[in-house]
Amino acid sequence: MPSFAPYGWMPPAAIKLPAGASPALGFDGDSAAWEAWLEETADLLKEFLWPRWRDGEWDGSLALAESLTRADLALMPALAKELGSPVRPSGVTHRDLFTAEDLSRPSLGSFATYFNGPPPGVLANFDRWVGEAGGLRGGAAAIELKRRMQRPRPYQTAWQWAQKEPFEYLVATTAVTPSLVSGHALQGAIALATVVVHLEHQLKQPLSTDLLEKLQRYFIHVGDRRVFAGVHYPSDNLSSWFTVLRLLRRMKFDADAQPAVQSARAREVLWSAIENHSPVWGAMVAAADHGSPYQEAVDRLRAEAKPSA
Repeated sequence: MPSFAPYGWMPPAAIKLPAGASPALGFDGDSAAWEAWLEETADLLKEFLWPRWRDGEWDGSLALAESLTRADLALMPALAKELGSPVRPSGVTHRDLFTAEDLSRPSLGSFATYFNGPPPGVLANFDRWVGEAGGLRGGAAAIELKRRMQRPRPYQTAWQWAQKEPFEYLVATTAVTPSLVSGHALQGAIALATVVVHLEHQLKQPLSTDLLEKLQRYFIHVGDRRVFAGVHYPSDNLSSWFTVLRLLRRMKFDADAQPAVQSARAREVLWSAIENHSPVWGAMVAAADHGSPYQEAVDRLRAEAKPSA
């Protein structure tokens, strides 16, 4: 069995958050409750995806870690072919947007490739909401879980295992942290939730099917593109979606809205995006036959996505 070395040190300039950071914006608890939620989430991920790095050793199943990583690496060459695919309705490719998102966060400018001529003023706060989601609602969760999980990046394990075929990946300036959870997939998921609930609150009505589907594709593909590029494993995205679906159960958005209603709507929108618009999810589902390491992971995500009782 391979020995998985922890990813290790993360550049302070890359993580931007000190240890013991304050709770995510909108989280319904204090710092102690936030720390407990992070610990609980890491322990849940340990059960069906990846062991925790704790007190200088792995806590969890290394056999599961190996089988999951081998399954991930087997899926990645086919998913890499998506990188050159054009993004409707423009000729811009996923590779183009991967490069743009690696240098800065998603923006209304890049979203325009998915939607020609949004209604005037409707998305006026798009960039502000995306910044709120990635920096204040999702960033702390991503970094704190990376610290706990310490999964090495795909190129590191592929090199260690001397794959029959060379492992190809794009260089990413933001791939300087542990692989699980995927920060881009997590922040894209929570940005989708944030933009949709704020926008529907502003408009006092549900979004049109057309606009909603384009928002779903855009934000779910932010994380998927990292897998297409070989920067993340498919299961990294699953860990991020699981984390956000859990976090949304405890997150408030607009002060004058009903938190439970907005939370349920956010989770519904995110799960629909994963199921209907993510090639990475589709690949894992197709591979989740009996005995596959994806089987339990797929089932756990589906269970987490069910509406609250």
